[in-house]
Amino acid sequence: MNYLNSILPLLHIHENYLNEKICDEIVEYAEKRPNIFRDRSKEYINYGIDGEIGNYYAAEISNRSLIPLWEKYFKNLEFDGLTPTEVQLNKYPEGSFIPPHKDEGIAFHTISIPLQTNNDNYLIFGESEVYSEGINIDKAEKEGKIKVFRDKKGYGYRFEGTQPIHWVPPVKSNRYSLVVIF
Repeated sequence: MNYLNSILPLLHIHENYLNEKICDEIVEYAEKRPNIFRDRSKEYINYGIDGEIGNYYAAEISNRSLIPLWEKYFKNLEFDGLTPTEVQLNKYPEGSFIPPHKDEGIAFHTISIPLQTNNDNYLIFGESEVYSEGINIDKAEKEGKIKVFRDKKGYGYRFEGTQPIHWVPPVKSNRYSLVVIF
């Protein structure tokens, strides 16, 4: 069995997990406050499985940080009877990326939510060689090496646990997403 087949049961799609109005409000909040983001290539570095460092920005949303967003949208958000332990608002200027990695820490469920629709930006799960060897994404997807989740505003792309290898290839346009950890 290939790697993708072993993790497919852990991957799920939740259509319209957040409504478009909420997505737009969060993007507007972020764009009015560019200083809320940390450069993840310098702080809280997210190393890829091959040691590569991503190039993107993140802001924590919690009862300690960006409290208005936490109180309005996430404090009472539930999934499978759980409330979020962490929410990250990620910002990717054009060309930014996260290399293939496995998440650290403890999570029962992680839900990635694109805040805009763009079929040229995506989240990918599967064999990291597709990334490291520069294999064409469409070809790799057809060959069953990767699963591609194209950015669709408000959709929740959920994975269970922390083990599935995933990445965001260099984005074609500015991108915002949320990562909600339960």
